[in-house]
Amino acid sequence: MKFFLPAAESPEQAEDIYGKVKSFVVEQSGPVRDVRYYAIYYRHNSRDLVATVGEPEPLTGETVVAIFKTQNDSGPFLVCTLNRGVARGAPILASNDARAIEFKH
Repeated sequence: MKFFLPAAESPEQAEDIYGKVKSFVVEQSGPVRDVRYYAIYYRHNSRDLVATVGEPEPLTGETVVAIFKTQNDSGPFLVCTLNRGVARGAPILASNDARAIEFKH
């Protein structure tokens, strides 16, 4: 899957928004990897879940805007929706052993 952000009207706008979201996440959660994730498969409270950019996040129902991974190998994935990591609030934490799918370059 080629990189995109939901609701971005152009690749330039997607890049601008992504940079702003990433900066906000770093303020909230610390350094993140320079990898762009499209989706992650993870477990939460004994349930198998999938978070995919552009799709509803399974716990909140809000659209997933971006997914990051902390630089710490044992740190979590960070799932960002409008109210969790984009406009306000901390991102949703997903287990560090999630199976991740990256955007194609």
